[in-house]
Amino acid sequence: MADVFRSLQKWVSGNSILIVTVAGFLTRLYCPFKVEALVSIAGLQMGETYLVQKVSVGPKLQLVYIINGLPYGYQYFKIL
Repeated sequence: MADVFRSLQKWVSGNSILIVTVAGFLTRLYCPFKVEALVSIAGLQMGETYLVQKVSVGPKLQLVYIINGLPYGYQYFKIL
């Protein structure tokens, strides 16, 4: 598991994520960036816009957005 984290550190940080644009280009998106909630979850309302303050990796190596100081799985949001 430690090897996986060391490998990831070359590509990721808590301040940005790598995304593929609609045109197919790989680009880096820096925090803070806007997302829209796809569902209502833990105090966040579906359809509302939020700022991702930081990004992290969860216990199962999934991408986690830090919003208002709390962690949320990326799958609950659409990047704007």
